[in-house]
Amino acid sequence: RDVSTDGRHATVVFTKDWQEDAARRDFTMNTLLADIEGHIYDPTGRGIEDLQAGKVIFVGEPEQRIREDYLRILRFFRFYASYGEGAPDLPALEACQKLSGHIKSLSKERITQEFFKILMAGKVIEVLELMKQYNVLEDVVGGDLSDLQRLVLRQKEYNQVDLDARLFALLHRKENLISSFFVLSNQQKKFLNQLDTLKTEWSSGSSVKELIYRYGKDLSVQYILLFYPAEKTSEAIRIINTWEVPKAPVNGADLLEIGIDSGKGMGKLLSEIEKWWIEKDFIPDKAECLKYLKTLLG
Repeated sequence: RDVSTDGRHATVVFTKDWQEDAARRDFTMNTLLADIEGHIYDPTGRGIEDLQAGKVIFVGEPEQRIREDYLRILRFFRFYASYGEGAPDLPALEACQKLSGHIKSLSKERITQEFFKILMAGKVIEVLELMKQYNVLEDVVGGDLSDLQRLVLRQKEYNQVDLDARLFALLHRKENLISSFFVLSNQQKKFLNQLDTLKTEWSSGSSVKELIYRYGKDLSVQYILLFYPAEKTSEAIRIINTWEVPKAPVNGADLLEIGIDSGKGMGKLLSEIEKWWIEKDFIPDKAECLKYLKTLLG
């Protein structure tokens, strides 16, 4: 049971009273208990019924539950996105709207964890539209959701679901907005930066194989789903799924072996050879690449 709460943290003491335990939880479906033999207990008398009906219902008064922990606003939408059926509970929505301004008082780590689960839910677009309607995290979800909706449909079509690409489609690489609400790993930041670079520097007319070679399959497939026209997507995805990415046939050791000094000049030569090899569809072998090197050297 809760001794005290401030909307962010709770001081608790433990109890053997299941009814008391249930009274402090967020939703009726989260009050269900089971013993070691698998018997299910329903302290509120409606947890099973609400779960079966897909109803996300706060225990007691929604506003009181939310004031105990403002993260429950995001949890309401996350649970509805994952388990909800039919129209969402109106008193819950009204309480979420009334108290939504308090979300910013939460740690970015907690906001990130809940919101990213919403982004990966099956009904993500429906729920984000609902959040926008009720002014919940409106800085994040208040814009046009059409790019995200298109990406979600394409990800499902090609079985290539990815969280970071969804975040990119939602926020269009707005660094200040992302850093204000979310905590990203260095790997996620790199992924978003590379997508942003590809958006401006790559085109659907460029070689899919070169895209994969330079950026890897994971990033390439999300770029294609985000930006390729529908008529080119299927073939591009086929190449990603079937093409085995080769290693460059020639490296610095090969050039040293034939008497090329190390340094900037060697790097430039390797770059020229690699460019030619890519233009030849990655087909030339080591011998052919070294033959091409001789033409570069005159």
